[in-house]
Amino acid sequence: LITRATLLCAHFIRYQIEIFQRKKVLYFYHFSKAGGSGVCYDAWINGCRPPGNPLRTKDQVFSDQAKLVDGGNCWSGAFQDQFNWWKDRKRRGDEDSFSCDKRMEFATNTGLNMMASEGYAGEPLPERPCGDAFLSFTVLRDPFSRTLSHINHMKTDDWHGADSADCFRLTGEETRRSAPFDRMNLSCYMRTHYTSTNDYMVRMLSGRTGFSRSFGEVNEEDFDAAVSVLHRFDVITTLADSGWKKYAIDQAMIQRVGLGFIIRDRPREFANRRQYSFTLPEEDESFIRTHNEKDARLFAVAERIFELDSVVYNRSAHYCEHYWNHATSDVLCEAVGATMIESRMTYQVMIKDQIAAKEPHPCGCGWVGSKETKQKLPPYIAAMLGTVPFQACPRSALFERRGISGSVIKK
Repeated sequence: LITRATLLCAHFIRYQIEIFQRKKVLYFYHFSKAGGSGVCYDAWINGCRPPGNPLRTKDQVFSDQAKLVDGGNCWSGAFQDQFNWWKDRKRRGDEDSFSCDKRMEFATNTGLNMMASEGYAGEPLPERPCGDAFLSFTVLRDPFSRTLSHINHMKTDDWHGADSADCFRLTGEETRRSAPFDRMNLSCYMRTHYTSTNDYMVRMLSGRTGFSRSFGEVNEEDFDAAVSVLHRFDVITTLADSGWKKYAIDQAMIQRVGLGFIIRDRPREFANRRQYSFTLPEEDESFIRTHNEKDARLFAVAERIFELDSVVYNRSAHYCEHYWNHATSDVLCEAVGATMIESRMTYQVMIKDQIAAKEPHPCGCGWVGSKETKQKLPPYIAAMLGTVPFQACPRSALFERRGISGSVIKK
């Protein structure tokens, strides 16, 4: 039985997709250690053109495109969107230099249809996150898990800085990188690296003001600013404390229907890197939770939004399952019924396959740009593919991509 509520949900999501297809750039706000590298991975294999060339080598340098290939995880160093984890890290310039108009100008001039930002939000607060011609998306993670993951990441890669040397109790030949986790004085470490471990998500969304607060000084004004920004995102998903699987179905649905992405399972080596397993003393766990209390409240807001969106998206899926006439085209139901592709291949190999098969670059970045009639490719992508900087679009339906060797297509 199709209820009125189900029909309303389906009509709402159809209307939302029509709006999203008119957007020009996907703007992904990347909270560090919240699955953002996976989003960048998905973006590349869904036709997005972000900064950060994943195939650059010593013998393939596009010096005139340095501002595009200087990045990583889909952010541009030229636009100062790189991660910002240390209190003494170089600050962004004036907010006017990072307005949404400036971001769109940068993307348009360089042929990008996606930009990620992993630093604190640089736009003026009323513009944050960029809207209008931008499709804005973010993923929040339970702050306790996120903070532990962040500390482990910095420890694994030895990104501590000299000022945290006193926070380790080393013996023999141990280094800060090799020492077991229990050799770390966690409260000392968090006080030293507080921008990334003390209410980090609120700091990031509240911009320069919140980011610049000392340890324990993030306040209610910063929290209110972060909540107001969060409510303005077009698409939000969360990673729960229980791990990646709890909302896996809803996440895949929201990325397909909300972003227009086909989701591919990540390679095993990608999913398993930097895993950690340890038990914290009760006082350390309490310290982390106490000093991420505002992040916990922000995450609770995000979870409520995500759960409400999941109801609407899944009601729409119910409509498609029971009411859709498959003889007619319905972009909503095509997204709901899209296949997933399971592959052990990295996106670098997928792009090399695309080159070998002489396939044109996909039109659009999910929904973004999927209706454009002509796309401008950044010179480094055109050079990699051996094609021209401009291509006619669209060529095929959004969810009918094939030709990736070694992949297994599944429902």
